[in-house]
Amino acid sequence: MVAFNGWATATGLTDVQAEWDLQVQRLQARLSADETALQRTAQDFLDFDYQTGNGLSRQNSDLLDRFHAQSRLDDN
Repeated sequence: MVAFNGWATATGLTDVQAEWDLQVQRLQARLSADETALQRTAQDFLDFDYQTGNGLSRQNSDLLDRFHAQSRLDDN
């Protein structure tokens, strides 16, 4: 702190500024880690939705195939 050069206040304000900068850096790192975790979670939900949808599609397809096969047998 140039304005308080030579005063005890200058040392205190310099220490406070250094601590503040350190806390901001830590907060930014934490927020970045949280953002990454949330992006992974969003991708996991999408993957789960696709897997569930594909599983249901296959089950519906199997049911329709059985229905059509049964219908053909009933027609004969």
